[in-house]
Order: sequence, then structure tokens, then C-alpha cells
Amino acid sequence: MKQPQSPPPNELCPREELAERYFPLVASLAARYAPDEYWRLELISEGLCALLEAYDRFDRTRGVGFAAYARFRVRGAMLDLLRREMRHADRVVELEHALSAAVEPEETDFRLELVRAAMDQLEERDRRIIEAILIEGLTQREVAEELGISPPRVNQLYHRALRRLREETRRLAPPWLQPELQL
Repeated sequence: MKQPQSPPPNELCPREELAERYFPLVASLAARYAPDEYWRLELISEGLCALLEAYDRFDRTRGVGFAAYARFRVRGAMLDLLRREMRHADRVVELEHALSAAVEPEETDFRLELVRAAMDQLEERDRRIIEAILIEGLTQREVAEELGISPPRVNQLYHRALRRLREETRRLAPPWLQPELQL
């Protein structure tokens, strides 16, 4: 197998040149969409990855200039990242709300124990998917890579696991809690 050749010491490879040349575009788009410094850096990182992917996938025969294509891909990747993070934040808030909806601390503790017991009843893969997405904050793509399956399959398994968790929680809940149990 041939090793890729490094450019001479003072020369950049085409991908590095591309990143350097289009960095102002990526940075300006990140500044436009980022709510704070942390997200600006996250979006720049995501944007540079999208830029390099655009470079690899660019088709000159389509009649669109690279700059327009790259801007479209970079902007889309940044917005996708923000959407994923917002969906995750919404899920965490929903879960926290459902688990802490009780007025009495003892009832909240009981509900947490109930959910933990229901989680223990799930299959290992279902439990892992719920923990990875809701507790660890991994994206479905990251979970897919970890499990060696496709992201759409993770989505299916995630929704199935949540349904099973709800069913198991209802099965384990005492009758007095059944009517108000919302997970």
C-alpha cells in the first residue's frame, strides 16, 4: 500500500489550502448562528468538516461554482448541528419534567426509582440507546457508530425503547399513580 506523500515543508496540501482559504466564510457563518463563544467554536468545527466533505463531493459538471456549493453545505451542516442539539435539549427537559412533576420530594424519589426499575427490565441494547441519547447526550449518529448500525435504525430502536420503557413503567406503577403517570 502506498503512503500518501506529504507536501514539502512550506507548502500546504490542497485540503489545508481549502480550509485556510474558506475559513473566513466558515467563521462568518458560525458567528451569524452561534448564541455564544462555545457554539461559535462548535459551529466552526462542524463547518470545516462540512467544507472538506463538500470538497470531496463537489461535481464540476453540475454548473454550480464551488463557493456557492460550499456555502450551502457549510450552512446546512451548522443548522443541522443546532437542530440536533435543540431536539436533544427538548428531550432532556421533557424527561426531567416528567420525572419531577410530583409536588412531594418523596413522590419524585419514588418516580425515579420506578423509572430505574423499568430501565432494569429493558433489554441491554434498549437501555444503552436510551442512556446514550437522553443521559449522555450522544447523537443518534454517534450511537449508530458505537453499535455498528445505521442512524435510521437507531431512531427506530430509540422510539421502540421509549415505548417499552413507558409500558414497563406503567406495569410497575402502583394503581394510585397510573392515571397521572406521564413519561
